[in-house]
Amino acid sequence: LNNNNSNNRILAAILCAALYPNVVKVLTPERFFAASVGGAVPREHRSDEMKFKTKLDGYVFLHPSSVNFDQTYFQSPYLVYQEKHKTSKVFIKDSTMVPLLPFILFSGCDLHVELNQGRFVLALDDGWIMVAVESQRVRMLVLCIQVTSK
Repeated sequence: LNNNNSNNRILAAILCAALYPNVVKVLTPERFFAASVGGAVPREHRSDEMKFKTKLDGYVFLHPSSVNFDQTYFQSPYLVYQEKHKTSKVFIKDSTMVPLLPFILFSGCDLHVELNQGRFVLALDDGWIMVAVESQRVRMLVLCIQVTSK
């Protein structure tokens, strides 16, 4: 153990590096509204409304034994997973949410930079994952870090 043993972001980065390409996109459903006395208020998503997708299998489901099965909110739109089982559906087990920056830096996937409608877009894994970045500086920094790590 060391000074970083309680740093969950470092753990997520290590898991991303170890488990890539076992990546799941989290597709958040549209926002629904509930009527109230003061007007319409946003309703929280239900866990059964969440959708998940992998590059190879398309839509998948989180296994009921997964710690993320009942989650209705993910800080990042990406999970990494260790196991995948196919029965009547494809189920993902042992999943962990991965913050976007560690995912970009440590996934080891191909990274391309495109200019799309005046915005820089990082395209990972042949465009399956697209991330908009605000400036040329961010784009260059990410490219430099990834090049020096190879």
